[in-house]
Order: sequence, then structure tokens, then C-alpha cells
Amino acid sequence: MFEEAPLALRLSLTGRPCLTDANGRSIRLPRKAFVLAALLLVDPGRGPISRERASRLLWEDADPSRRAGNLRQLLARVKDTQSEEGFDLFVITADHVAIDPKAAKIDVAQVLAARADTTDGRLFELCKAYGGELLLGLDEGGEEYTRWLWTRRASLRQQFIAAVAANVEASIAVLPPEQVIFIARRLIEADQYQEVGHRALMRVHAARGEYDAALRIHRRLVDLLRENGGRPSAETSTLVGDISVRAQQRDEPESGASAASEGEATSSLPAPGRSMRLPRLSLNFVGLSGLAGPEREWADGLVDDAAIQLWRTRAFTLTRPAGVLPRPIDLLDRSRREPCDYVAEIRVTPRDG
Repeated sequence: MFEEAPLALRLSLTGRPCLTDANGRSIRLPRKAFVLAALLLVDPGRGPISRERASRLLWEDADPSRRAGNLRQLLARVKDTQSEEGFDLFVITADHVAIDPKAAKIDVAQVLAARADTTDGRLFELCKAYGGELLLGLDEGGEEYTRWLWTRRASLRQQFIAAVAANVEASIAVLPPEQVIFIARRLIEADQYQEVGHRALMRVHAARGEYDAALRIHRRLVDLLRENGGRPSAETSTLVGDISVRAQQRDEPESGASAASEGEATSSLPAPGRSMRLPRLSLNFVGLSGLAGPEREWADGLVDDAAIQLWRTRAFTLTRPAGVLPRPIDLLDRSRREPCDYVAEIRVTPRDG
């Protein structure tokens, strides 16, 4: 059984940001303090940052002296709150700002630390912690901040979806049914086209003998996929076929013969896994290595979104060519490796001027 030492503070940066104590009481922080916390926790490296960098993102339209003054006032308010409440979440020095990750339970840290094989209570805790879009309601800012927020939201959402989608069906054998239902619903809330979430709900309801509920979930899934010209995968079709047979057997009048063969007729539901060989499509990201800074972040986000949309079609297995760094999509399909049958080239080039 997975256990974790309780922490007095909980910092939530997904959904509407908030900081609460052990009793659930909200601790007031300036809105910019939550943005600063996200900058410290979500950016690559996730370590101390200079005051100059923090102030540039928070007040990019102001001149350097005004930015520095605004940051001093913000950090003074944060230090006052920490002193009054008796905690040290933000670590503030003369030149840098950091966050002590051991001072609070932090939702984005849970998402970033999620593993591809997390099927125990940590998966349930992850879904309880994830509240939706990063810094919901804190969209105001300049061009650099807007670009930073868009890319970090997309990356964090994809990492959450990838981790949960890779583990939700396997969690059925480990977690109580109600927790699996909660996990599957959170996945569908994050991405309603996640077929594996719908399928996990179908499995749980079918295991309870709630065949009608399972079939209703399948009908909703079919309607959703049809909107984008898609259709359920072969694995889902196999599962719904088995559930339909079991529902029909339940509705048939019992007889001596049927009762004698009941153990054979109600075989267990098919285990998660691929039931047919799909063509393998390799995504070749041409031009990414030549980009840097904000342009690279935008390109990374667009490439990841393209991979997610292609994966949703269920028309092929996505693979990753050798030499390409892992992407969030890799968690969605563990069979992503060469060789491949087809190559889709995604070319990214810097804009002239």
C-alpha cells in the first residue's frame, strides 16, 4: 500500500490557484506569487531563478527599474505572509528566488513526477491533485508571458493525459472500482476523446454486471469519435462485443443447460492489449534542432499536439525514430519504436525576418 507523509501545505497551480493549510484553510497570496511559483516549478531545470528573469516575465511591459521595484514589493508581501503563517515555501535571497519542494504538496510536481507504470494509489492521488489548466484565470500578461503560459499549459496537460492513459486500465486490478471510475472520468475531462478512459469505465461497470451502463458509455464514445470522422479501436470493439453477449445472456431465461455451462459462457473480459496489427507510422520532426528559445517551445507544443491528434485516429501505431528525444506522446503507446511502415515528416522552419 502506497503511503506518503502528510504535508501541512498544499499548493495547487492547476485549475484556480490556491494555497491551503492542513485544515483546508485558504492562505492568501498575491496573484503574481502563483505565477512565480509556476515559473519555478514547471520550467526546465526547476531550480532557483534570478530576480531579473522573474521580473521580466511578470512585468515584461515595464522598464527594468519598475520591474525590479514591483518584484521587491511582491517578495516583501510573500515574506510577510510566510512569517505570519509560519512556513517557508518561497526561498528568497538577494539575487535569486526558489521554492522548497518539501515545504508543500504541489500538484504540478506530482504531474511532472508521474511514471509510465504508476497503477497504485499514486495514480488516484495524481487525479485528485490535477485541477485542469495551469494557472486558470491568470491569463493577463504580455506576449512573452502568454507564449510561456500556452506552452506550459499544453505540456503539463499532455503529461497528465499521457501518464493516466498509460495506466488507467492496468489500475483496475489494483485499485477499488470507485477510484478507477474517478481516474477514468478525470482523464475524460482532460481529453474527452481518450478512448482508454471510456474503455476503463466500461470494464468496471461490466465487472459489476452493469452492462447497460457500459453500453451507454460505448454509445457516447462512438458519437464523440464520429464527430471527427473516427471510430472505436479494435480493442474497444472486441470489449463491447463481449459485454453485449453477456448482457444478452443475462436477459435470456435460465435453463438447466444454460446454468450448467454458465461458468464457460461468462468468461472474463478480454485483457487490455492490441487485438490486431496496425500499420506503424513514424513521426520525423525535421528542423527542431535548428530552433531555440521561444520558437523551439512553440514548435515543441505544435509537434506534440499533432502527435496527439494523429494518435487519436487509432488508424496506426505511432513510433519514434531513433535519435529523437522522448515526447509526451511516448507514454500513450509503449510500442513506439522502429521499424515502421510509413514516415510522416513534420518540418518546422524559422520565420523570415
